[in-house]
Amino acid sequence: MKSQGHAKLEEGWQKVKAQVDKLQKFLEQKYAQTDETVTIGKKDYSDAYTTIYNLCTQKENDHNAELFRRYSRIFETYLWENVSPNLRNRIHVDFLSELARRWDNHVIMMRFLERYFSYLDRFHVPQNSLPSLHQVALTRFREIVIEETKSKIFDAVCSEVDKDRRNREVRKEILRKTVEILQLLSRDNEDLINELIARLTVESQRFYRDRAADWASLSCAEYMQAVDRLLHQEKERLGSILTERLQTRVTAILEKFNEELLENYKERLLRHDQGLQHMLEYQQTDNLQLVYHLYSRLRNLGDVCAVFRDFIRSKGQKIMSEKAAELLKITEKDKLREAAHDKAFVEGLFAFWETYNRMVESAFEGSKQFDHAFRVALESFLNMQMKVMTAELLANYCDRILRSGREKLEEKEIEEKLERVIRLFANLEDKDLFIEHYTGHLTRRLLAERCESYDCEKTMIGRLNACCGAQFTVRLDGMLKDIGLASQHNREFLQRAGPELARALPSLNVEALAIRVLTKANWSSPIAALELPLPRDLMAVKACFEEDFGRYHARKKIEWAHVWGTVVMDAYFGANKYELTTTTFQASLLYLFEERNELSYEQIREEMKLDEETLKKTLGSLSTAKHKILERIGGEGKIISSAERFRFNVNFTSTARRIVLPVPILDETQTKEKVDNDRELAIEAAIVRIMKHRKQLEYNQ
Repeated sequence: MKSQGHAKLEEGWQKVKAQVDKLQKFLEQKYAQTDETVTIGKKDYSDAYTTIYNLCTQKENDHNAELFRRYSRIFETYLWENVSPNLRNRIHVDFLSELARRWDNHVIMMRFLERYFSYLDRFHVPQNSLPSLHQVALTRFREIVIEETKSKIFDAVCSEVDKDRRNREVRKEILRKTVEILQLLSRDNEDLINELIARLTVESQRFYRDRAADWASLSCAEYMQAVDRLLHQEKERLGSILTERLQTRVTAILEKFNEELLENYKERLLRHDQGLQHMLEYQQTDNLQLVYHLYSRLRNLGDVCAVFRDFIRSKGQKIMSEKAAELLKITEKDKLREAAHDKAFVEGLFAFWETYNRMVESAFEGSKQFDHAFRVALESFLNMQMKVMTAELLANYCDRILRSGREKLEEKEIEEKLERVIRLFANLEDKDLFIEHYTGHLTRRLLAERCESYDCEKTMIGRLNACCGAQFTVRLDGMLKDIGLASQHNREFLQRAGPELARALPSLNVEALAIRVLTKANWSSPIAALELPLPRDLMAVKACFEEDFGRYHARKKIEWAHVWGTVVMDAYFGANKYELTTTTFQASLLYLFEERNELSYEQIREEMKLDEETLKKTLGSLSTAKHKILERIGGEGKIISSAERFRFNVNFTSTARRIVLPVPILDETQTKEKVDNDRELAIEAAIVRIMKHRKQLEYNQ
C-alpha cells in the first residue's frame, strides 16, 4: 500500500514539478539570452492546483506533510541555484538593483505557489500549528539570500548614502526598495532594520564629524547656515530612503548630527566674539532664529537663554547707569524735578522693550523660556536704585500724556503709549511707589480739570487693576467716582443757594463757582488742611456752603483743602485792569494787600499761617517769576529771606489782559518714606494674619 501511495505521490509531483519549472523558466526568461517566450495561463494554474488537491485529499495516504516539505525545498533549490550565484559577484548599486529584481521574482513565485498549494494553507498548516506558506517563503529568502549577503547589503546602502551626501547621482528608489525588503524580512524585533540603522548611524557620525572639521574656519553665522542646510538635506535624504513606518528611526541618526555639529560647537557659539553675543548686538534675527531652531533639537536651551538674559541685563544696566550718573550730578531741586519728567528716557525704555520683545517673538518664536529670561533681565535693571526711580519716571510720563494741553495726542495714540507704560510697569518691584506718584498726578489733573480724556483715565486704571489687583486701584476708582458726585453736589448747591449768593455778593461770579466734596481717604494732599485768611466773598461762600451741607449731611465733617483751589480775580494796577488766575494761597496772600500797601515777611507769615517753605514758594511765585505782582524790598535773586518786605506793584503792566500766575510746586510729603511706612504696616498685618491662622508661635520667634 505504501509503495502504491508513494507511486501516486511521485506521479502527481512530476506534474506539479513541471508547472513549477515552467514558472521558474518564466521568471528567468528576462535574464536568458533567448527568443523563447514562456507564458502561464489559467490551465497551468488549474492543473497544478487540482493535482495537489487530489494528493492532499487521498483517504488511503496523507501526503500533506511531504508536500509541505517539498514546497519549502522548491524555494531552497531555486534560491541556491538561481539567486545566490547572481548576487555573489555584484557590488554597490549593481548588487542592490539585482537584489531588488530577484526579490520581485521571489514575490511572484510566492504568489503562484501559494495558490497552487493553498489547500495546505487552509487545512494542514492550522491543524499542525505550522508557519504559513507565505512565511516559509520569506524565511527561506532571508536564510539563503539575506543572511549570506547582509554585510554586503549594509555596505552598499551606506556607500550610496555617502555618494548622495557628496552630491553624486544615486538611485534612491533602489535604496528605499532595499529598506522595504529588510523591513519585511525582519523578525518581530526588527533585527535587520536595527542593524542597518546602527550601521548608518556610525557612518553618519563620521560624516558629520568631517563636516564640522571642514566648517571650522567659518564664522558662527555661516556655520549655523551650513548646518541648517545640511539638516534639511539629511531629513529629506533619510526620509526618501526609509519607509513611513521607519521615519521615527531617523531620530537615532540625527542625534549624532546634534552631537557632532551642535553640541560640540556650543562653547564656541556662546563665547566667540562673532557668536551669539554678536548676533544679539546687531539684532541678526534670521541667524538667531537658526540658533533657536537648531539648539532646540537638543532640548536644552538653558545656556543660550542665559546668554540672552545676561545680554539684555547688561544693555539695560548700561542705560540705567548712565541715567543714574546724570541724576547724581543734579543738586538743585528744580532741575531734579525737571529730570524726573524726562520723556526721551522713558520712550527710550519703550523702544528697548519693543526691540528685544520683537526678538523674542520672531527669533525665539515666543518661547516661554526666553520670554521669562527677558522678564528677569528687565526686572534686574528697571529696579536699580536711582535718585529718581523708574516708577516715578513712568508715573510722570503718564501725567504728561494724560494732562490736557501737553502732548496734544489722539486718543488712540494715548492708548498705545499707556499700553507701553503697563509693559514696563509689570516688571517693577516698586509698583506701590508708582501708584503713589500716579495718584498725586491724577489728583492734580482731576481737580484742575486738565484730563485729556476721561475714557483714557478709566482705561489706565483698568489696566493697573488687571496687573496688580483691585486693592491697588481702589483709591483711583474712588477719585473718579468722587469727581462725578462732586459735580452733582455743586449743581444742587447752586440751585439752592445760588440766587441768594448772587444778591449778597454782586462782585462774585456765582455761575463759575465750583465747590467739590471729596472723600478724604481717596485723595492725597501735599500739606495738611488749614484755615486761610480768605477774601470776604470767599469766606461768605464758605460759610453758606457749610451751613447748607450740614443741613443735608449732619454726620459728615468738612475739611477745606485750599491747596487745590483756584481763584480767578480782577486786579487793578493803577488805571490798568487784569484778570488773574491764581491758587487759593496766592489769592489769600494778595488779599492781604487790599488795604495795606506794604507788609513784612513776618507779618505775612503770621496771617497766612503757612509753613515757611510753602510761604516762601508762594511769595516767590508772585515776586520772582515772569509776572511780578509784588515788589521785594531788601532782597534779590530767587531765594526769599525772612528779613524782606513786600509791596503791591502798582506799576505792573502786561500786554495780556488775562494772566495765569505760575503755580508754586509744593513738595509732597516724602513719597518714598510714605510708601515704606505703608509697606511696614502691610507686612505687620500679614504677620498677624498668619499668626492668627496658625495659632502657634515658636519660642525663638
